[in-house]
Amino acid sequence: MHNLVGLVELIGLFAVGLCFIVLLPNTGAMLASIFGLVVGEQTLAKMQGRESGTNMHLDD
Repeated sequence: MHNLVGLVELIGLFAVGLCFIVLLPNTGAMLASIFGLVVGEQTLAKMQGRESGTNMHLDD
């Protein structure tokens, strides 16, 4: 039973470390790069006089 508790503790600590060390900083960088791509594409489309690819047309 003690080995099972140790294994669960190890997996839990690994998950917390993975979240705070790897996933949290990368999420901010990924969102910033996606925002930059979308704004850049919209600006380029406006300069070229065409419709942006990020516009959504909903058929009601």
